[in-house]
Amino acid sequence: MKVFIPGDIQASLKTAEPGSLVLGAFSREHNVATVTGLLSPADTEQGMAGQPVLAVVGRQSGDQPLFLDRRAGNGWFDGAGAPLEVETYDNGQFFKRTPFDSQTRAHLQKKRVLIVGAGSVGAPMGLELAKAGVGGIIVLDKDILEIHNCMRHVLGVSYIGWPKVTAFAHFLKGQAPMTECIPVHGDLFSGRRRRLQRMMEETRPTHILAVTDSLRVQYLCQRLALHYQLPLMAVWCDNNAVEGEIFMWEPGQAPAWKPGRAQRGCYACMRDPDTVTITRSASFDYSSDDPDSYGGEPALGTFINRINNIAAIFLTAWMLGDCPAPSRLAGILDEHYRGKGLQYIRLGGPYPFEVEGQLTAKEPWAVEWYRVMKREACPFCGNQDANREVLFPEDAPHVDAPECWEAFQKVS
Repeated sequence: MKVFIPGDIQASLKTAEPGSLVLGAFSREHNVATVTGLLSPADTEQGMAGQPVLAVVGRQSGDQPLFLDRRAGNGWFDGAGAPLEVETYDNGQFFKRTPFDSQTRAHLQKKRVLIVGAGSVGAPMGLELAKAGVGGIIVLDKDILEIHNCMRHVLGVSYIGWPKVTAFAHFLKGQAPMTECIPVHGDLFSGRRRRLQRMMEETRPTHILAVTDSLRVQYLCQRLALHYQLPLMAVWCDNNAVEGEIFMWEPGQAPAWKPGRAQRGCYACMRDPDTVTITRSASFDYSSDDPDSYGGEPALGTFINRINNIAAIFLTAWMLGDCPAPSRLAGILDEHYRGKGLQYIRLGGPYPFEVEGQLTAKEPWAVEWYRVMKREACPFCGNQDANREVLFPEDAPHVDAPECWEAFQKVS
């Protein structure tokens, strides 16, 4: 039997309390075990049902197939007392077969993305960002994973009934343990939003990714980006996910901007009829159980994946834009986004999808770029002083949200 364990967890075991739990995966058939996390006795009392337990530190138990014995020099043993082969690894080994050099990896490691929405777009985008080397993911969502979610979500049936954010953080730990994931379960965009303000101050994201079903929350994410002066990407699936959209905003203007040229607008500027106008089909609702309001195609999950994969590529390229080490990926934004100031991307599907009065892609599989011009009367970017008042109203009824990010920091 061979045990694979991260070097930092192996080091932590030297001082771990008796009764601590080592998390991971175990296969007697394949004669291998992989460690992904460590819980202290205090953490386990909070309840971590459903997480696979690999070993118990300090004592042998019939409930666990492997154990670590302090009396034998911290050696690993199976249930029969036979010693095990242990191999430690570090996070750098995950990138052994990627083209990123150490400078690029170090740059992405410093990025922390706040993902608002852990659904079928936000969760897979978070996974790909982590695999690219992004150092921190803060994921915010109020929903519970339900059975019908599983056919278009990265999370499977083993997570049904879990909060989506908690399930995603646990899932990500087994996929990309080099990324710190902080789950925040609750509606932090209601009430006085004191928890939202506290979360922003404590987690300090470098980018915001808005991928929700609610246009109200998407707008509030733009206000959040304006208030904290953070880059924002908003992603949305349209027309049964046959089409999609990606919007990018950051403080300041495009490097190629010249006096007299229209300034770059925000997410709310797109609703002006004289600029790019986007509307969402009203004939269906992704969150509804009513078949009459849901018009998904048989390949809905694949259509959604195309949208979130393209968005993840653009977001990764965007984060690499200020990296000292040049990369070809960062260059894909040079012509349209950095050069021309275009920031709205319309993604076409496998066939034309025309909707009267709605912007749709001109041809199948299109990736079309548009300019969003700044409106002087925009209530968001045209009146920055109002953003704090709207985001954090003092007189709004207070709605509590669980402080889940603090609890998870202990177990991650």
